[in-house]
Amino acid sequence: VELDEMHTILKRAGVGHVIREQVVAQLIEHLARRVVNLVLADKTRMQSQTSLQLKMGVSKISGWLASSHVNMTSLRDSLQASETTADVLLIAKEHLLDRETRREVLSTGPLRETHLIHLLLPYSGDESESVDEVREIGRKILQQCQADAVTRDSVPQRIWEWLGDAASGRRESPAPDEFFLDVASIRNPSIQ
Repeated sequence: VELDEMHTILKRAGVGHVIREQVVAQLIEHLARRVVNLVLADKTRMQSQTSLQLKMGVSKISGWLASSHVNMTSLRDSLQASETTADVLLIAKEHLLDRETRREVLSTGPLRETHLIHLLLPYSGDESESVDEVREIGRKILQQCQADAVTRDSVPQRIWEWLGDAASGRRESPAPDEFFLDVASIRNPSIQ
């Protein structure tokens, strides 16, 4: 509703379609990253139910973008952070042990393997998967990533230490600030 009202106000004010598209794209990407950061910061949200809520939100915004009075379907990529998080929470977790599957899941959005690991380690569970099994998968992926020099070296050491503490059950501290998705530097979308 708020997006629609903002779009209508901009349109009535005579703001051109290209500028409206940039404003909407930046706002949507900012909101998607904020939502992901909320999930990453609250271990009670790391479950399949959250995935369904994210998918429903993405669907609703996608429908709005495709509506005839907005016509901005090209901006759907701005929702990628939320969609990737939903995919990680919904996918059968044992598939994530395969590096290629992880790369495919993470290839379209700003999430990294460290985010994926963090979504699995404190997994809250549901009827479809054992909490202990999902957490063990998170520990195995952590070990794989730490053994891979390229992945290991691309992430600050304090994040690996923080994840290691979580994997061993020692984590009591909040995530380092650089762990979360950057919501301040959203890029402008390409305009056709």
